Amino acid sequence: MLDKPVAAYIYCPPDKSYDYDMMQDYLVAKVREAGIDPKTIQEVYADGWDEIPSGLAELTRDAKLYSLIILYSLEGVELSDISSIVGDGCDVRCAMVPYAGIVASMKSNSAKALEYTMKAREYYKELRSLNIKVGMKQTRKHVGNVPYGYTRSNTGTLEEVPNEIQIVGQVKDLYVNMVPVVDIATRFNLTTRQVYGVMAHLGVSRGA
Repeated sequence: MLDKPVAAYIYCPPDKSYDYDMMQDYLVAKVREAGIDPKTIQEVYADGWDEIPSGLAELTRDAKLYSLIILYSLEGVELSDISSIVGDGCDVRCAMVPYAGIVASMKSNSAKALEYTMKAREYYKELRSLNIKVGMKQTRKHVGNVPYGYTRSNTGTLEEVPNEIQIVGQVKDLYVNMVPVVDIATRFNLTTRQVYGVMAHLGVSRGA
C-alpha cells in the first residue's frame, strides 16, 4: 500500500500544441491498463501549457511528498531526472512503458528498461502517433480559451459569470491552501485544466 500520495507528469514539446485534457485522458487510460486506480493520482504536473504552473522542476523538488510518480511518457524527461526522483525515495513508473514496471532503484532492470526505451525507435513511433491525434484535436479548438467563471463579450473583453465566479473564489481558497488540484476539480465538477486556467488568469500561486 502506498503511504504517500501519487503524482503524474505530462509534457508538450515547445513546437507543438497538444490538447491538455486529451493528454490526461491518455494518461488515465494507460494507468488503468497498468492496474492502477487513476483516482490515486492527487496532482498532475505538466510542461508545455502556459496555464499549468507546475512542471518537471517542481515535480523533482516535490518528489519527497509522493510514494509514486507516473510519467505519461519519457518525452521531456532525462535519466538524471528519474535518478533524482528515485534518490528522494519516490518510485517512478512510465505509463507508456508498462513492461519496465516500477523503478525503485537506478540499478534495477526497470531502470535499465527505461534507459533502453529512450533510445528505441518503436517507442517514439507509437508516441508520435498518439501525439498527432492530440494535436489534431487542438487544431479544432478556439485560440485563447476563456477561463472558467468568465465569458467573452461582444467586444472581446472578459466578463464574469455570476454563479461561476462564486465558485472561482472557493477554488482559489482551496488552491492557495495546497488542496490537491484533482480534489478541487472533483468537488466543483471541473477539469484540472479549468482549475489551473482560472488560477493562471488570476495570477494565483500555490501557498500564496
